[in-house]
Amino acid sequence: MGSSAWVACADDAPLLDKEMRTFNLAGIQKGSVFPIGTMQAAGVSYNWMRDELCQREQLEAERDGKNIYDCINSQIAQVPFGANGVIYLPYLLGERSPWWDDRAKGAFLGLRKSTTHADMLRAVMEGISYNLALNLDVLRQRHQFREIRVMGGCAKEIVWRQILADMFGLPVQKLNHLDEACSMGAAVVAGIGVGIFADSGAVAKFVQTDGVSVPQPDASEFYKNQIGSFAESYRRLQGLF
Repeated sequence: MGSSAWVACADDAPLLDKEMRTFNLAGIQKGSVFPIGTMQAAGVSYNWMRDELCQREQLEAERDGKNIYDCINSQIAQVPFGANGVIYLPYLLGERSPWWDDRAKGAFLGLRKSTTHADMLRAVMEGISYNLALNLDVLRQRHQFREIRVMGGCAKEIVWRQILADMFGLPVQKLNHLDEACSMGAAVVAGIGVGIFADSGAVAKFVQTDGVSVPQPDASEFYKNQIGSFAESYRRLQGLF
């Protein structure tokens, strides 16, 4: 989870989805494949929210010497799951998986007079997570996952990891290396290539779990029932885009 985001798993054969919602990458070992679904604007949506909706939080953070992300996420944590009926479509740059629609646009739906600033902030975080959950559902055609490992800058936020755990209905493991995960993977691959490491099992020497977020049954049930509404919101607006 960085500027863009993706979900993937290791497999020994490509996942050929009939709706072509995901694609496959070759693995580093012969015969290995990574089915993957990737979205355009994960951290991009969060940073847009920070810059365009959170000027007050920026001023407070600068004045009080606080971290702006703490100011934002503390508000999100106070809003119940479902963001009081607000839905955010995170399609600021069009979208890849699962829609493959370069004309898709971002949107807030469900705004009312009672909608608060914090509701909209949580909706952004949930909308990104909903889209990742749609991609995970494609991978679930063939796999029953026991847990998810998360990396990238967005994974630093405990509020977001909890939303992901609830959205996926699975424990979400935070890794000890978040920003450096891709670079470390590349280094291990290079090490295999020159014979320093025997195989990809060498990753275990460097990567460990550093915390787990466990799904809350009531939140998971809510998201399970609402993800169809999220997907339908995109479909209904597709013609307008």
